[in-house]
This record gives sequence, structure tokens and C-alpha cells, in this order.
Amino acid sequence: MLHSGDTLAHFRIVKPLGEGGMGEVYLAEDTKLNRQVALKTLRDDFFDNSDRRDRFEREARTAAQITHSNVMSIYDTGVATAPDSGKEIHYIVMELVQGKPLDEWVAGHKSEIAKLLRVAEAIGAGIAAAHKLNIVHRDIKSDNIIVTEEDEPKILDFGLAKPVDPLQASEQPISGETVKQELTKVGTVIGTVSYMSPEQARGETVDARSDIFSFGVLLYKMFSGEMPFTGSSQVSILAKILESPHPQISSIRGDIDPEIERIINKCLHKDANDRYQDIRDLVVDLRNLRRSYDSGISTTVSGVAQRSDVFAAGGKDSKSKVFFLRGSHLLIAAVVVVLILGYVFWPGGRKGTNTVAQAQEYSLAILSFDNRTGDVELDWLETGLPEILLTDLAQGQAIRLISHRRILEALGGEGRELSEYSRDDQFRAAADLGAVHVISGTIYKQGEKFRISTQLEEVSSGDVLMGENVVGSDPFDLVDSLTVRVASSLKMSDDQFTDHGISQLTTENANAYKYYHLGMDAFLKNNYDRARELLHKAITEDSSFAMPYLRIGMAYVFDGKQQESLPYFQKAKQLEHHLPLRDRGLLDVYAELWLSTNLDAAMTKLETLVSNYPDDPEALAVLAIMRWQLLTDTTGAIDAIERSRAADPTFPLTNTFAYQIYRGAGMDDKALEEAQNLRKSLPDSPAGYNYEADQYIDRGEYSKAISTLEAMLAKFPNYESGYTGLVNLYTREREFKKASEYVEKFGEQFKDDPYKLISYAHMRANLANWEGRFLDDLVYRHDALKYALETGDSNHIASSLTTLGSYSSRLGRRDSALVYFDRALEYVQNFGMRSSIPISIAEVDPKRGAELREYFEGAVEDFRARVPANLFFVATALEKMFNGRVKSDTALYLEGNREILQLGQSTSTNERELGITLIQFRKYEEGISHLLPYVEGKDFSSSGYHYPLMNYYLGVAYDQLGKKQEAIARFEEMLRYWGKPQIELDEIKDARKRLAALRS
Repeated sequence: MLHSGDTLAHFRIVKPLGEGGMGEVYLAEDTKLNRQVALKTLRDDFFDNSDRRDRFEREARTAAQITHSNVMSIYDTGVATAPDSGKEIHYIVMELVQGKPLDEWVAGHKSEIAKLLRVAEAIGAGIAAAHKLNIVHRDIKSDNIIVTEEDEPKILDFGLAKPVDPLQASEQPISGETVKQELTKVGTVIGTVSYMSPEQARGETVDARSDIFSFGVLLYKMFSGEMPFTGSSQVSILAKILESPHPQISSIRGDIDPEIERIINKCLHKDANDRYQDIRDLVVDLRNLRRSYDSGISTTVSGVAQRSDVFAAGGKDSKSKVFFLRGSHLLIAAVVVVLILGYVFWPGGRKGTNTVAQAQEYSLAILSFDNRTGDVELDWLETGLPEILLTDLAQGQAIRLISHRRILEALGGEGRELSEYSRDDQFRAAADLGAVHVISGTIYKQGEKFRISTQLEEVSSGDVLMGENVVGSDPFDLVDSLTVRVASSLKMSDDQFTDHGISQLTTENANAYKYYHLGMDAFLKNNYDRARELLHKAITEDSSFAMPYLRIGMAYVFDGKQQESLPYFQKAKQLEHHLPLRDRGLLDVYAELWLSTNLDAAMTKLETLVSNYPDDPEALAVLAIMRWQLLTDTTGAIDAIERSRAADPTFPLTNTFAYQIYRGAGMDDKALEEAQNLRKSLPDSPAGYNYEADQYIDRGEYSKAISTLEAMLAKFPNYESGYTGLVNLYTREREFKKASEYVEKFGEQFKDDPYKLISYAHMRANLANWEGRFLDDLVYRHDALKYALETGDSNHIASSLTTLGSYSSRLGRRDSALVYFDRALEYVQNFGMRSSIPISIAEVDPKRGAELREYFEGAVEDFRARVPANLFFVATALEKMFNGRVKSDTALYLEGNREILQLGQSTSTNERELGITLIQFRKYEEGISHLLPYVEGKDFSSSGYHYPLMNYYLGVAYDQLGKKQEAIARFEEMLRYWGKPQIELDEIKDARKRLAALRS
């Protein structure tokens, strides 16, 4: 033990700093270099222990290899004579780190999530630097981390100060009694036990993933203030680490960001194979999340894109794919892009052509299994058992599987059952699809047991390769048995077939799978309420069944209820180790889209998934829509969608996205064909009606669109788009009374759903605008905000507040507008909206915009971090628009707006914003070209605010160009609706003045 004033070599001891498992640490002055250092010496009781001395020096040399700003530096090592005893003392000279212990620092910043993430990211980066050198710390804990005054963490004692007892260091398994003895030793550090990984606690050989577990414990404590594993003794703590799940952090801190919880949960898996496999991946996740907080929000699911024009009466003004602008003072929702996946996911089917596929080895067609039990409650097994069998067999990627749905499609069986076709017809269809073998079956019930009779036959010869009767009480066990027998009959090797068992891949509860199967049927028919009801039943039967959580989350997203989707996506990720590899890959893609909203990462993972499963129809369909949305690659999108169709022509997502792509590409005949086939192939889904009506609207055939939507509502009265579409159409026809009737029917139908009532309020506001009732409009917009607040959905709240800000600004209420925009910033989570609101603020008050520059730049940086590089130019365009508003530089603003239009995916709001700005900038001819299509012809606007406003600006442009009659016509058209307004807007006053001058 050294004392203040003692000298060891050329170091003068100032004071003791602490004590570790192997050494004592002192504040010392280096008299040679005239600097303060931390001097660590081997403990007195280890002086004569050669093993301890060797390890002390070896670990010093190891730690000295690490050079990183977040790891304490090792300057030197040496041996000197103790001043009092004359013994040789081994010492290590270390960087002196001054600051607060991590726990103390966290206590002062526990509500500052961005700072916590930044420190966590830095700690992870320091650990990663060690792992790169194959150095494992094995003692990551809060006591070993100091945070400096600059908020930079330093990892101390990297591989140095830790107990060397069997519990931590033994490479051999240890007995419970040994553990108990070691845990009760005097001086054992409880914190070390609390941070241990399960494999470390068992005395097994550990690798870098052990540090990842300990880091997960550290993160858990940082963000919750509590430890994930607690107990009255170290033995009880150890037992929980080995056996018990940790409490979800959201149960301790209800406002925790789900992404933080996901990251921590992934670190804390008991099985090291289920954790992050490389801490660099963990650091990337923390960095992406931290960037979003630096931009002012948390990273949660952004959800489905909002309607292209919240002021329209519910319809679509164009074939838009990307929603950027909402007009002057309005939302510039920069590339909500792929989140439109939720907006366009409609179920459907399409009768394909019976092309003959090339047969290949192990190409197996699975027909339906006839239910002969006499119990209609078991009818689901007719399609459910083949689906389970397909899932079981699909684990061996060497086999090509043809589902019974594909056989039915090849037979042209829209709306029919496979059992309605003869055996010969089914065989011919299988042969046309390239099947070498066919399996079929019959289900019987004998008391409490099932009997499944199956035949595996060769298509070309009709020879029976396998005839089996399996009997048992659990249909899953029976399918597993059948799978093994099929693989054996096909002489598949172990490399070609892996027998996991269906209970490991899905659920061991047959009822859970039944409800999942039925729920997916409702989901794919766009009946989201019914789907959620059935999928929840599946979870009730088996809470560890991952896929129902994923599909419930998707159903909420597609229903516009983004906030409610979060816990389901999160739970699916927690249970992903129960999923088959293909489904796990699909979940990874969807989690990137809707949890992390990292579109670039989603695209990368999706391409990997497709390369691993080149015939998977869902992966290919999603790849098609993302190529179209993200990469603006129509050719690639059509190629992927046709590959998806070839894999399974009846898969609803394929047909849905095919319609969207063909419509967006301007291939109207092809799109109409898709829509009509959707209506025929899925008569129990409203999707076909909705798409067919869209096609008639695109063609200006409003009467056909109206009759189609009315037929849809008669059959599907709970379908929102039927009402909103009719309101839009009757508004276009200027039949405002009829439009109002459907608005009120909509409000009555969905009176208990605040999400739907947001649309109801906006539709009422839009109709008020057609009569110049601007004050009534504001009342309805406030109603929309009230309903949004009831949902608790931050994206809806932010959108409603932004809309109120926009309309307040238009009415000259600039201060109110800024208040609403500021409130919107408190709620906004959508990464596109974060860049749009500052532009809206800058238009109202350029000085305020300048104050938000750092926020805006963070949002743009976050945008770039989430999208593929081909969309970076959008961020540049947004920067020009922002700077144009801040600097009152209209030319710069126009330049940015034009660049966004280069995507070729603009909506009427893009064109309108550009047209109005051009006219304000005295570019009259160009401005007219952008506005004219939306005030005449089939594309004219149904917005009660924008249609009159565009007529005003057209009147101004024609007036300035000396086109008197055209100007008069436009001003008269404007005043036709705004002749008796509640407020005389400046545009109305100017229109009256100009019109009087033109008539005189």
C-alpha cells in the first residue's frame, strides 16, 4: 500500500483513487514528463504470486494495443522497489481520466435521450476497437466507465482490474456449490455478477458476444435506472441471468422508444447466437437512432403515408407515388416513399396464364387435403395443413414447392375450391407448372384423434411413391411425420432437407395456427378489423407465436394506425428466433421499414432475402414496389413483379403491387385489367372495386366510378375508401349536397373510431371551403386535431397541427400559424415531415426558419442516412427550398422545387405549389402550364381551397399577359365559390378589383 508523498520510480503518489480485483490505483505525478497519471500497482498480497504478476503484465500489454478515444490509454509498465518494504512492485501507467462515474452522470441526464444514446454509442465504439483486436473485456459494467466534463465516456481497466476466480475465469463448467462459495467470498464485486453473460456465469469459454450481453445490461440500466436481473443474493441474481427473462424495459419506463428496447432485448438473449454477432452492428443501430434524436425526435415507426392532399375530399388527384408538397405553407413531406407500402397494400388476385414450367428434381405440387371429419370447424385444415406442410418442407431450399393455390389458379378456379376439379385436371395443372411429384391427402377424425391419409405420386407415370396413414391427436406432429416421410421417399439427403419440426418454426398449438391461418385470409382480403381479431386469438392461444404479431402490426399500419403497430412489430422482433429463416428475413425487412424507417437498410436486406429465396412471391412483390418507389426503376419493378407472379400468380400482394406499378407507369389498360381481375378473383375483397373506380377516375369516367364505388359500399359498408371516394367524385361533379350526405354517412359509420373521424373532419372542412366558409373550416380542422389527440398517434397529431398552421397562415394569422407549427415539431416522428415543417415555418417567418437551421440540417442528414444514394438529390433540393425561404430567394426555392419534380412522381400539390410560385415570380406562361391541368379536364382538383385559389393565380397570369377574356373567366370562376366569403382574403379582394378593371 502506497501513501501520499511516496515515490515509486519517477512517480510521486498524490492520493489513492481506488482498488480493483488485482490492483490499487493512485493519482500520481510523472516527474519526468511533468504530468498527472493514474498509476496502477499489483496488490500487496499478489507480490509473490508469479502467476498473478505474469497476468498483470500480460493484460497490460494486451490493453495497450487498443488505441481509441473512448478507451483509457496505457502509457507504460514497469517494476520498482516499494519505499517501505523494499519489495518489487509491478505497475502500469495509465491515462488519468477525470469526470463522473457513469451512473452518476446518467442520473443527471436521464431524461436526455439523445445524450444517453451518444454516450452509449461511444462506449460501444470503444468496445468495438478492442474486439477488432480480438480482445474481450469480460467485465463491462458502469463502475468501469467514467464520463468526462465534455460528456465523453472512457472505458477503464480494459482486461485489468477484475477478480480471477472460477466464476469468471474458469474454462470448465463449475458446480452449483462452487458458484455459491465463490459468490459469497468477501470482496467479490456484486456489480460484476449482475453484468455477467449466461455463458460467463456458467464458466464456459466466452467470446465478444459475452461483452455484448454485458453492454446490454449497461444499456438497460442507463435507460431504465434499474438492473435487468436483481435478487437478494448473488446466487439468486445468477439464477435469473441463467434462467429468467428480464423485465421489459417498457414496463419500467413507459415512454421508452421501442427501438431502444429492441436494441437492448437483442443484446440480452440468453443464447449468444441470438444476440448481435458483431458489436459494430449494434453501434450502427445506436448511431442511427442517435441521429434521429439529434434531429429532435425519436425513431419510431413513421407509419403509412398520409393522403396526398388532406384538403381533398378523400380521393386521389393523381397517380402519385411519392408525397412531397402540400402547397404554400403546407407540408413538404419529403419522400415518405416506401411507407406507402402500407397505403397501397390491397389484397387481390389475378387469373394468370397456364404457361408450362420446366420440371426439375424435387419439384413437388401440394394439393388440398379433403376434410372428411364431418366437422365444419375443421374446414380450415383443408388449406391449413398443406400450408403447414409447405412451411415444413421449405426449410430444405433444394425442393421447389408448388402450392395448392397455384394449382387452383392454373385451373382458372377463381372463387372455387380445388376439390371441385377432377383428379386428372389437377394432375395436368401440376404437370403444366413443372411438378415432378404430387402429394394429396384426406383428413379423418377417430374419436379424439386425427387420421391423415396421404399419397405421394409421380406425375409422369402416376406411380405411388408413398402411401401413408398417420394417426395422432396433434395435427402438427402428424405433418412433421409426413414431412420426414416425404423427404425420405424423394431420397433427399441431410444437406437437402432439415427436419426442424413445425412447432419450432411456427407454433406448437394447433388452435393458434388455425386462428393465424384464418386471420391471414382476412388480412389479405383487406379486412383488417377481422384480421386483428383472429390474430389476437392466435396470440391468446400461444403468446410466443411470432407471425401474428408481425401481421397485426402491418394491419395497423395499413389501417393508418401507426402508433398502435409499434408494440406488435417490437414483439415480433423479440420472438424472431422462433421463425423459419425466410420469415425471419422478411421480418427484418419490415422492421427496417416500419420500426427503424431505414429504407436503405430495408432495400439491402430485401435484396439479400430475394437472393436466398429467389422464388418467394412476397419478397419479390415487395422488391418490385421498392424498386419502383425508392429507385424509380420501373423496368426493374415490372421484372420483379412478373417474377413474383410466376412464383405464385394468385398471391394477393403480387396483384396489388402490379396494379400500383402499372398505374404509376401510365400503363392504363394494363392497370385496368389488373383492377378488373382483382375484383373477379377476390370477390370477398373491396380492393378490386376500389382500383377499378380509380381507373375510371383517371379516365374522367366519373359516372362509372360512382356506380363502382356504390356497389362496393353496398357489399362492404365498413370500407372507408368507398365513402371518401364518393365524396371526392360528387365534389368533382359539384354535387355538394350529395357529397355532404356521404360525409355524414361516413361520420355515422365510424363515429367510434377517432382515426376515421380525422378524415371526417377534413372532409367537412373541404366542403366548407367550397362556399368560402373559412372560419368554419378552422373549426373543423380543430375537430380533426381533437380526434388526432384521442388516437395518441404522434404522426396524426403533427399532421393535424401542421394543417392548422397552414390555414391560419392563409387567413393572415401568422402568430397562430407559428404556434401550431411549433407544436407540430414536438410531435413529429415521420422523417419526411421533419424537413417539411421548418420550410413551412420559414415561409411564414424567415427569421424563425433561420433559428431552425440546425434542426433542419439534422433532419436532412437523417433523411440521407435512411434512403438509397439515388435519392440524395431530394435532400439537396429540400435544402435549396429551405434556404430559399430563409433568404427570401424565390429563384433558389423554385430551383429546389423543380429538382424534386425530376423524380417524375409528383402530385397535384407539387405542381400547384410550383405553378403558384412561378406566377408570383412573374413567370406567367410556365406557371399556367403547371396549374391549368388541375382546373379543367379530368385531373381538376376537388379541393375547395385550392381550386378557387388556382383560378385566381391563373386570372392574374392571364391579366398580366393581356389575355382579357381568359382572365375574366378565371376570376369569375373563383368568385363563383368565394363570392360571399366569411373572410375577405387578400386574393378575393384583388380578384374583385382586377375583375372590375377588366370589365370596365
